[in-house]
Amino acid sequence: MNYYLEFLINNINFAVPIKEVKEIVRPKSVLQEKKIPRNLVGFFRLRDRKIPLYDLPKILKLDTEDVFEVILSEIRETYIGFKVTKVLGIIKSETLLPFPELVKPMGCFEGLVQVDGRLVQVLSLEKIMSPVRFKTLKKYL
Repeated sequence: MNYYLEFLINNINFAVPIKEVKEIVRPKSVLQEKKIPRNLVGFFRLRDRKIPLYDLPKILKLDTEDVFEVILSEIRETYIGFKVTKVLGIIKSETLLPFPELVKPMGCFEGLVQVDGRLVQVLSLEKIMSPVRFKTLKKYL
């Protein structure tokens, strides 16, 4: 059995493997910095750590919203936040289905899971943080 954290971005359901999730947070404020990468919203403080916050809707080429929650992940020993519209909860599925051959998803997508008769797209936060994106981020930490 595989477990995933399901969330919404603009009323579209997505999920990430639960092993990639540290916690869900709602930062009180986001600190803006000059000349940061366009998908990086800014930074927030959590237990005396400076956490970068990526705009997951923007990375996925979707509209971004003002109200959001943050999925906190630890990637290559670095805490990173990903902005989503709303976290829905934990889902489980026996199998990860491939995308249909006609669909060419971005490289960060793992496949699809079927939950309660609907398909949910599964993506990897680790794959979103490509080596180039991660190297760029390190300049700001």
